[in-house]
Amino acid sequence: TIAAVSGPVDYITDGETTIAVGGGDVRLTQVTGAGCSLGALMSALLAGADNKLQAVVAAHAIYARAAERAAPARGTGSFAVAFLDELSLIDPAE
Repeated sequence: TIAAVSGPVDYITDGETTIAVGGGDVRLTQVTGAGCSLGALMSALLAGADNKLQAVVAAHAIYARAAERAAPARGTGSFAVAFLDELSLIDPAE
């Protein structure tokens, strides 16, 4: 079982190893569906993963990076759109 807790710093654990993922933007807490989208991204990465912990960590890191790149948006609505754009533009090699 992998457990993940989101906040200013996200913590992901398999019960033996705990990894912290920082970054993101507080406006993710103000965008409807942001948590559900993170769950969908985790599911997508878990589907083909050999290392389940690293897959969940990668999902959180991708999410945080996209939110950081969307941060210059002026308001919550434009942030939501910019965030989706940034998710679509993430290069997995980053």
